[in-house]
Amino acid sequence: IRGVQTALLDDSLLVEGQQDQYVRIAQRIEALSWAIMAAAVPLAMVVVHWWGPGATLIADAMLALVGIPLTLQLRETPRVETAEEVTFGSTVTALRQLMQNIMVRWLIALQTVLNTSLYIGYWLVALYYAALGIPVILFGAILAVRSLWKAWLSHYFHQTNQLGRAMVVYAGLAGAVLVAMAFQHLWLVWVVLGHDIVLARAISPLDRLLNNYMDEAHRATLNSAVGL
Repeated sequence: IRGVQTALLDDSLLVEGQQDQYVRIAQRIEALSWAIMAAAVPLAMVVVHWWGPGATLIADAMLALVGIPLTLQLRETPRVETAEEVTFGSTVTALRQLMQNIMVRWLIALQTVLNTSLYIGYWLVALYYAALGIPVILFGAILAVRSLWKAWLSHYFHQTNQLGRAMVVYAGLAGAVLVAMAFQHLWLVWVVLGHDIVLARAISPLDRLLNNYMDEAHRATLNSAVGL
């Protein structure tokens, strides 16, 4: 569904003549989602209390199973000025043309590395806290604080210049956090904030760059394909 969200935002800003505001607005949308996550922590703690930490991963999978068929019902926005009919074949052709661009391949590789490390780190941090002897109640409180920290970062800080150097820093920071967690030292617990910095700031600028290379008639589907 992220592809639809990304394409809708990009198209809306194009109509308003505010495409340069994409990263700022996308990250403010993300900030709202982090704030909502902080508010939902008590519900997650109830789930963990009754069924254990693994139940949250099962719940995540169940939500994905519900979301996938709903997402497949979404269609591209019809465009009066576009004569081409959007079909499965034309979408495959657009995806093939997109992947022929070497810059696109590098951007997708970087996005894949970042997303994968962030997803793994998001789930490993529960095991990391458990190894440190942090109780579930305190873990929930920390999760709420971290969610608000990410909401603050997303809302106020937008990476729009020197993006290449920033992405190298983000990739290194994501790896450093995973390595630091492996040592399982209590004094290193603060390093997970670095994980949050990457999560809050790195993805929206990459989405914006990729949109520049996409055929607008297939942008939602292409963004979803890249995400998968």
